[in-house]
Amino acid sequence: MLAGGIVGKTDAFDQMPPHRQSQILENMQVEMKAQLSSPQKPEPSFGCEDARRVKLPTLLVEGERTLPLIVSMDDALLGCLPGSKRQILPGATHALQLENPGKFNEILLSFLSRPRHTP
Repeated sequence: MLAGGIVGKTDAFDQMPPHRQSQILENMQVEMKAQLSSPQKPEPSFGCEDARRVKLPTLLVEGERTLPLIVSMDDALLGCLPGSKRQILPGATHALQLENPGKFNEILLSFLSRPRHTP
């Protein structure tokens, strides 16, 4: 259900290669064990004031088909993160680094190779 919710396709998990399914299931077991064995605490919030303290350029990468909820979170971050930039990976969902790792790496390496300017 989580994979389907992230990419907007109910059969997303079923379409993944077996090694990716195993990796996700293993990670979920570790995550669930950690959640169930720790005392219940509210998640710390991260707001605009926190984001404004980030002093390094930040890249937000979205897939062209990233779900609107995630895009709206990125919109809010862009308004709060000084020196932030958005890049869109054509044809991809939120699982963009898996769907098109070559183009994702190209976008990331281009961002990392720019001269660093702190805001």
